[in-house]
Amino acid sequence: MEHALEIRNATKKIGKKTIIDDVSFNVEKGEVFGLLGPNGAGKTTIIRMIVGLMNMTSGDIFVNGLHIKKQFTEAMHHIGAIVENPELYKFLTGYQNLVHFARMLPNVTADRIDEVIELVKLEDRIDDEVRTYSLGMRQRLGVAQALLHKPSVLILDEPTNGLDPAGIRELRSYLHHLAETEGTTVIVSSHLLSEMELMCDRAAIIQAGRLLDVKAVRQMAESTEKRRVQFEVDDCAKTYELLAQIDAKLAIKKLENCFETDLSKEDIAKLNEKLVQHGIKVFEIKSMEKTLEDRFLEMTGGIHHE
Repeated sequence: MEHALEIRNATKKIGKKTIIDDVSFNVEKGEVFGLLGPNGAGKTTIIRMIVGLMNMTSGDIFVNGLHIKKQFTEAMHHIGAIVENPELYKFLTGYQNLVHFARMLPNVTADRIDEVIELVKLEDRIDDEVRTYSLGMRQRLGVAQALLHKPSVLILDEPTNGLDPAGIRELRSYLHHLAETEGTTVIVSSHLLSEMELMCDRAAIIQAGRLLDVKAVRQMAESTEKRRVQFEVDDCAKTYELLAQIDAKLAIKKLENCFETDLSKEDIAKLNEKLVQHGIKVFEIKSMEKTLEDRFLEMTGGIHHE
């Protein structure tokens, strides 16, 4: 089946430095797909290559089966994008901004302008000057601008930057609405791990210009065979001595009245039994479910590039 976006061995070099290193992944039609990585990982560079703002050193990119080098104009007709921040005229109204951008695009009617205004729920404020808009409203107007020509692929670069929790939730709901009701493929980049977990179906994990993995976002936070557990005990000093005797290689994190470690389900029961046998009271055993951030840091080796 034809993919909405297909990236094959994309590489970008500037001088001797490799910015993007042999990245390949596919995005299916109608899914919300994430580019996830710390600042400086190369997410914006990948987006710039997709939309033609930056040439690849080598590799191929296809949008709905169209090669962006050989069929650039036709391929770009399928894409709507906001790279970094939406560029808007602050002293024009929201409607005037949309009319201005519509003039640059073929076959955008007044009805289509009204349609995108309704889609992003800006009907009540569309005749106000953009300088009076909140950051979230400007983001929505930017999305409306990107949707004017009915693209099948919408690309948003760090769209939650600067938004408050209500604005993020609103944007997330809207993007799911676009994917589900309009069949639009949405590609979102972000370093906000918890947001990606709630927003995306799948994500490409990018680190230092390399693709580490592509997987369902909800699977990233699932615990592996070993899980992080926290034991609350009555005698920490005695417990630490005992743990050293039981397993000198057991990595523990010492806390005020407890400790944390990684154990399998079976080993949790065994350790609890040994602690009790040696007269240590165990008040609580708490499973510390790995967050998406924990999993991400495991995959990237805990390295952040600013």
